[in-house]
Amino acid sequence: MKGLFDARVRLCIEPIGEPDLSSLPVQEQALVAKAVPKRIREFVAGRTLARRMLGEAGIAAQPLLRTEHGAVPWPSGVQASISHCGPWVGVAMTTESGIGGVGLDIEEAKPLEETYWHVILTDDDMRHLLSWPESERTRVAKRVFAAKEAAYKAQYPASQQFLPFSAMWIEVGTDMQSFIAHFRVDASPWRTGDVLRGRFADLDAHIVTGVVAPPPQS
Repeated sequence: MKGLFDARVRLCIEPIGEPDLSSLPVQEQALVAKAVPKRIREFVAGRTLARRMLGEAGIAAQPLLRTEHGAVPWPSGVQASISHCGPWVGVAMTTESGIGGVGLDIEEAKPLEETYWHVILTDDDMRHLLSWPESERTRVAKRVFAAKEAAYKAQYPASQQFLPFSAMWIEVGTDMQSFIAHFRVDASPWRTGDVLRGRFADLDAHIVTGVVAPPPQS
């Protein structure tokens, strides 16, 4: 995962074991009390890893709950993001100032078939996608999806808004290792035309995507 984030952000990705729900604070346990076993397993793995990383940073975590949009309200001075997919769980975290948000996403690397493009891709995304060779388009489309997931997480601490797929379009770099996320809407304090930059990395048939958002301009 070298190069996914700069030195200000600590990233840990590890296999999901058999986490123990009873090890979490009761407030966290309540969040998944009615969830299916797979969801409980992922949730416990994410919260356990996040709490361990907070402890290593010298921060005693209160229960890591969630906002109405599903985001974690992190302790003061912390920006972080949790993601999980298949056998992997990951947390990206920073306590550095000068960062507006952190976004992490883990997805299976299998291409995004054209059947699903209308759900995720905007007209701007489609224009960009059609600039790629036809043989690469399903792979690029999957990276567009992953980039939006990570970018939306990174912008959330400032906007406190859950954005639809249509809120950004993604420009994937020719190396398929970098991208620019362009805002298509105002999401105060973000404005139409603002951009976030991120990177991709490959992990055992998965794509890992990282975004660091700068503090938004007032």
